[in-house]
Amino acid sequence: MTRSFCRICELGCGSVVEVEDGNVTVGPDPQNPYSKGYFCVKGRWAGAVETDPDRLDSPLLRSGGRLAPVSWAEAIESVAAKLRGVAAAHGPRSIAVFSGNSAAYSGHLSLAVRNLMAGLGTDTLFTALTVDCIARYHVAAEAMNLMYAVPVPFYDAVPGMLLMGSNATVSQWSPGGSTPGGAKVARDLRARGGWLGVVDPVRHQIADLADDHLAIRPGTDAVFLAALLHFVWSEGHVARDYVARHCLGLEDVVAVCGEWSPGDTAAVCGLEAADIQRVFERVVSRPAVVLDRSGLSMAPNATVTAGLALAVNASLGRLDIEDGLFVPDYSVVRGRAIRGRPDGVRYGREWPSALMSEAILGTDTLRKPADLPRVKALIVVGGNPARSLPNSGRVAEALSALDLLVVVDIYPTDTTRFADAVLPGSGHYQRPDFNLLSAGLTPQRYRIWTETALPLRGDQREELWIANRLVAAFHGRDVDGQPGTFRDSLANWGQAGPEWTGGVVGVTRCGRYLKEGFPTPSGRIEFDRPWTEGIGAALRSARATPPTDACVLAVAGRRLSHAVNSFLHHIPEAAARGNPALISPANAQALGLTAGDRVLVEGPGGTTVAVLAVSKRVPDGSIVLAHGWGHRDLEGMSHVRKQSGANANALTSGEDIDAHCGMPVYQSHLVRISKTTG
Repeated sequence: MTRSFCRICELGCGSVVEVEDGNVTVGPDPQNPYSKGYFCVKGRWAGAVETDPDRLDSPLLRSGGRLAPVSWAEAIESVAAKLRGVAAAHGPRSIAVFSGNSAAYSGHLSLAVRNLMAGLGTDTLFTALTVDCIARYHVAAEAMNLMYAVPVPFYDAVPGMLLMGSNATVSQWSPGGSTPGGAKVARDLRARGGWLGVVDPVRHQIADLADDHLAIRPGTDAVFLAALLHFVWSEGHVARDYVARHCLGLEDVVAVCGEWSPGDTAAVCGLEAADIQRVFERVVSRPAVVLDRSGLSMAPNATVTAGLALAVNASLGRLDIEDGLFVPDYSVVRGRAIRGRPDGVRYGREWPSALMSEAILGTDTLRKPADLPRVKALIVVGGNPARSLPNSGRVAEALSALDLLVVVDIYPTDTTRFADAVLPGSGHYQRPDFNLLSAGLTPQRYRIWTETALPLRGDQREELWIANRLVAAFHGRDVDGQPGTFRDSLANWGQAGPEWTGGVVGVTRCGRYLKEGFPTPSGRIEFDRPWTEGIGAALRSARATPPTDACVLAVAGRRLSHAVNSFLHHIPEAAARGNPALISPANAQALGLTAGDRVLVEGPGGTTVAVLAVSKRVPDGSIVLAHGWGHRDLEGMSHVRKQSGANANALTSGEDIDAHCGMPVYQSHLVRISKTTG
């Protein structure tokens, strides 16, 4: 038995890995002081991932149009030689790295990406962060000069929460710092007399646990928050001493938002005025905190919406206080605050992933920033851009145009279909690791280290092993001379010690910025930032009249309980559940459709085929489909996933991108639906 932690999401819940007669079981660790025995179904399925026969277990190189097994020596030298050629012809910045979700939640993979980029001399990076949640981080960087840090509730003390754009029973209050047990947190909040409100087009499971649920019209969240902000200020609920001491330019944001009555708001948002009034009053009477989540980041006007949520929280004085929102002070992984503001459309060292296709193809000079390098080679670590990026057709064209595509993964994916080389990495429990995100984003500093729980299979290698050998070969150094184990380098980078094993929860962190000032020029939360220039346009666009054609529906998102984007759909049970398209009974009747029909969904960027499901939880005029899901039947896969092909990303055009943070718009766009036999 090995005590470890899960890397499906940023929570890093404690886990126990056991092996008996070749069977791998992954379950909760009741002794972990952070997760306290909580574990979701996705974490439990990790055992099936580790024993899946479809896992990659040898390096592959493309020859004669097919990927064929080779030795590591041949794979490393072939990739390194091609990388040298690209760097010589186009410069090292023409080599880009795409770092996926698997890398985000693993200190091991994050260090491998860092070593790879530093060793190759490139700073061209695309990540999953800019695919579904960058707007919240962008606003935090602009307003507080804190990158990769967004406010997190003190879940056991906050008197109320207004959750927007998330199903916490599945997503665990993610992203950006969270706590295990979405449903438990909701029940505990209400049991102690707290209030939970949910604003989401779909009545997800979390709404069943809430005091109030408002089924808002997709794409109108900015209006709802602008109206809430107006209510806070016009009805005398502002924490004026807090605002005067800790905020700069907040009054100007309120003025730009203008006056919104509950009736005006209801007309735009598709709600009842009395329901809006009741929820607003409950927000200010607690006072509650507003939680804007991925559903808002993936919709139009993502940055403005995130900024307005921050403005409401600041107006109520709910930031950096012990019964409100914790503002991360620093990450113990790096030992210091990660500060800085976005540089144009670039976020720190990351380019918006929505621009990756244009960086490769170089055809859209109007949208391509002048300093975005032309990408000729791409190394993908733990990600699947062919499925997770907007406008899948355009992405496929771009991946096909590369001089070199290298994929480091544990499975064949839609992305490996285009790869010149596929290098089999390690599973979550096959490498030493530490939790990277939770270490700095939990109000009580949670730290955990794990040793290797399971052996590597076949010719698999740890990602640090792969990165360091690629770099050595790229520079013509002795590949065999590279160290074979990386525990020490991981421990040094993560400042890990023996006490990390099993998880350590430190004292509660709070109030630093209210005492010392925020790390901005003024020492305050600065609202006089570029995103505010988009408020007027965002409010105007939300007023668009919804379509009257029964065949035209607005896309609303969902987080699948059985998968995380394109990860885990290899598991037979998850594949069987698939990614059905959900519509309301009224829409199904109007379209002459029934549950189980195969439907063609046509969007501004392409089409996808899905199995239809009919649900009373979906509002009329909407279609619900998860993004990043599915794959085609891939060569070498023993399981045929007929039901898992639907992909909402194929519907997006790639043209509709948030002007402030570069986030693609995955939701609220209009699509046409019809029955198909294809």
